[in-house]
Amino acid sequence: MARNAVPLRAESRAALSAFFSDPSDCVLYVFIDKQSGNVKAQKMPPLAESCEGRVQYFFKDSDANLEGIPPLDLLQQSIFFGYLRADNAAQDLTWLVGQLCLPQVRHNQACPASLSKDLVSSLERFMGNMTDMANLAAGPMAIGSVCACV
Repeated sequence: MARNAVPLRAESRAALSAFFSDPSDCVLYVFIDKQSGNVKAQKMPPLAESCEGRVQYFFKDSDANLEGIPPLDLLQQSIFFGYLRADNAAQDLTWLVGQLCLPQVRHNQACPASLSKDLVSSLERFMGNMTDMANLAAGPMAIGSVCACV
């Protein structure tokens, strides 16, 4: 094991294994747990208070077959990943959808117009819900600072 390597506990190993072997298990969050100092992998996003630094997220194409040790090119085609700030995860995800996903859906001419319209509507609803969640998590200070600016 490398000098600065952080061990994985059994539950994190199980989450990693399920992510690669189960086609329906398409999301994984990895972070350093503040309490134990260990790397933790789980299906649900962690609470900001439990994270040391940023959270790495992985989204897998549900049609990808990644059993065993898949070739690197298949991994690159099948898994989308990035980082979220633990204390601003909802805002980061909202930005990601608004700046990356939504423009691609709006400009995709291959899909029928009705499907594109439904998908855009769903993504906009998601962004609204995430913004509401971020505002709730920020508490009354966020509302007060917005009101003070108006």
